[in-house]
Amino acid sequence: MIASVLQKLFGLWQGLSDREKRLAKLTAAALVVMAALTVYQRAMARMDDLDQTIMRLEEDLVSYTSQIAHRELVESQYAEVAAQHSSAWTEAEIHDRLRQEIYRLASHTPPPLDENGIPVKDPNSEGNLVEGISLGKGNMAEGGKGYREYRINVRIPASPLPNLVEFMERLQQSPQSLRIDAVELNRSPEGDLVGASVDITRIVADGASTRPSEQEEAAPSGVGRIALKASEWQAAGAGVRDAPADTALGAVEIAGEADEAMAFLTRSLPGGTVYEMIIDLAAAQGEVTLAVGLESEEVLFEGARQVTADGSIYRAQVQFTVPGQPDLNVKVKCPVLQIRGMGALVHVANVLIRKVAEV
Repeated sequence: MIASVLQKLFGLWQGLSDREKRLAKLTAAALVVMAALTVYQRAMARMDDLDQTIMRLEEDLVSYTSQIAHRELVESQYAEVAAQHSSAWTEAEIHDRLRQEIYRLASHTPPPLDENGIPVKDPNSEGNLVEGISLGKGNMAEGGKGYREYRINVRIPASPLPNLVEFMERLQQSPQSLRIDAVELNRSPEGDLVGASVDITRIVADGASTRPSEQEEAAPSGVGRIALKASEWQAAGAGVRDAPADTALGAVEIAGEADEAMAFLTRSLPGGTVYEMIIDLAAAQGEVTLAVGLESEEVLFEGARQVTADGSIYRAQVQFTVPGQPDLNVKVKCPVLQIRGMGALVHVANVLIRKVAEV
């Protein structure tokens, strides 16, 4: 059957004139080109969609990473505060800590607190703002979800009014979460000194989060979110110091101390792999270049990025390939910051290194 169909088609083709044959060939060629063009356009549209999806997922990854780091910072800071307000304390312990805090704030120069919120022993050579403070009997009351309240009355003998006001301001600003609920002032008609009866409430947290462990903060393999500490950076012609950070992973500032300087962080990464580094940078003055390279070589990888030195924070992405075998780690300078210009300043934060593919 197929043979007969082919014979008929061949017969029809033989019956066509040369002009008709040329027209048929052109028509067939046009159909093939149109079909190929349609397939190409659909393939390109699909590739564009995939590129957009990849970009969106990368942005989501960076955003989620930043949110996780910020959450860890909040939890660690809450843990530090809650450690001074633990509901595990007995009522007597709460009363004793509150007593120490009130007497500390009554000093002309309050001594600092240690990490547990206990006043550091320091001789009170300058005297007190107010003298003869007496504390009433405290009582514990339910506050709200997640906390309780310890209430106490404090009586302050007649004192100069400015001293009394400053003392109450200190109570309001105390790290022990004190709240002044009521104040009753009294003054003798013949004098300028003012006494006070103050009702104070201390907030006591029901629980405390724990600070994230080092394993949770940063991946030990060199891949993942990188903890930034000035002591781990190497620099030539530049100074590196820890800087205030929005996350628990820290941040550093690098200051150019010579006309040409360089600072880098060393990571150990499996070879034969393509990686991507995502980093937040803010540069001021000078010229700053972001790059990656092998620790054993001075020549850096291709794909270095120039950082805009206008003081604004920019998020940069650098893709690089580490040579070698996947089962062997290679020392990589990542990131590398090349700085030109005395006095240039670079703020580095939120460094993420992720694996893209093996080669």
